Amino acid sequence: MKKFTFRLQRVLDAKESEERQCQRELGEAQHELRRQEALMRHLQDEMERQFQKQREMSTQTVRVADLRIQDQWKGNLKRVIKHQEKEIEKAEKEVEIKRVKLLEVTREKKVLEKLKEKRLEEYRQEFQTEQQNTLDDIGGKMAARAAGSNG
Repeated sequence: MKKFTFRLQRVLDAKESEERQCQRELGEAQHELRRQEALMRHLQDEMERQFQKQREMSTQTVRVADLRIQDQWKGNLKRVIKHQEKEIEKAEKEVEIKRVKLLEVTREKKVLEKLKEKRLEEYRQEFQTEQQNTLDDIGGKMAARAAGSNG
């Protein structure tokens, strides 16, 4: 009997390769999300420092120009934080897209693996049946010879 070959092996290999690529892309997207979140934490820390500075200034006599500069700085920082929130949303969406793609490719690969296992089991059953038939034929011939030589 010929050796077992899975006729969809190339497709399975391609799915395995695609799965590895999707895993890499998901990892990169997660890394980018963590980077964006770290930047947000930095901006929020800076905003907290500005509020603390403003509280300290409120207990002292301060020039109007200094208050204006402080207020402009906080306004700019608020805009940057708003922008950063959008960047984080984009990064989260990208992670989710990559995760869904990976799940889809993994499912497709598993279907092919199960099909391969089923085909291999069928091959083994056919091989076993063929071996048993061969042994039965040999046993039958030997029995016939034995009966012919006794008679």
